[in-house]
Amino acid sequence: MSQKEFELLEKHIKAGRNGDETLLVGIGDDAAVVAGNSSLKYSYTTDATIEGVHFSRRYFSVADIARKVVAVNFSDLAAMGATPEYLLSSIIAPHHFEVGELIDAIAEEVSKYGAELIGGNLSQGDTLAVTATAIGTSPAQSQLLLRSGASEGDLLYTTGPLGASSAGLRSFNARASNYALEEHSPAMEWFHLNPMAKVNEGICLREAGVRCAIDLSDGLVGDLRHIARRSGVRIVIDDPPQRNGATLDDCLYGGEDYELIFAAPPSLEIVEIFKESHLEAPILFGHVEAGDATVVATGIELNRSGFEHVF
Repeated sequence: MSQKEFELLEKHIKAGRNGDETLLVGIGDDAAVVAGNSSLKYSYTTDATIEGVHFSRRYFSVADIARKVVAVNFSDLAAMGATPEYLLSSIIAPHHFEVGELIDAIAEEVSKYGAELIGGNLSQGDTLAVTATAIGTSPAQSQLLLRSGASEGDLLYTTGPLGASSAGLRSFNARASNYALEEHSPAMEWFHLNPMAKVNEGICLREAGVRCAIDLSDGLVGDLRHIARRSGVRIVIDDPPQRNGATLDDCLYGGEDYELIFAAPPSLEIVEIFKESHLEAPILFGHVEAGDATVVATGIELNRSGFEHVF
């Protein structure tokens, strides 16, 4: 019998709590958070990037693979308001693949965030797969950014317009299938190959006192449903933050944009706070209401969710 990814996770969220006082956030958020010393707490996350599932070497170079491996993991830390410090990487590679080149590329990408590649593992296999574990820190007394932190009356923002990565993937697939030229979009392809973790934006949110955030990996609707369930609120999309060149479906369901979604009270002048931090102003796109844990959109019927693995 098949099982859906998030149903499995919900089951283990309930089963995984053990009363450990040092475990501040366990299964079910973008990262686990553990109390450290008197000045720091540590966020831990792990993710796999697998050929044929998350990328294709038809159009991903070694540098592109490394960029995605690092961004996927550091984006989870950004959603917790944590600063990336370390990455460990386990690589399974087929014969004749340039593993050393990939290791160097991962180390270079990690260094761009001011962090360090500190170890990992190598193994041979039929399919290229990279699993990374990222470790970040935040001040011990700082506010946690959680999926469960949304409240009635909050406004919903994203750190950038959505849908470009999905549109880029569609363009690559059209190119591979020799579809009509108008299906190709080099600009959208660039976004698909160049994800970036919004680390500075996550730190800004944490310092501003925002309490709810998530990174956009599975699509706007799917990731908002995580917030709705964990916060016990009704989420309303008023104005989908669609990027020029992407479709509405790309924006709502596409995924892999790696922007941050966050909920903030109207009293918090979040746009001004971002400007003062020399960051691009976030985009207001919805609000939070009391009600059943669900996601709706003004004038749009939401007929599906975002990406989800099925086992």
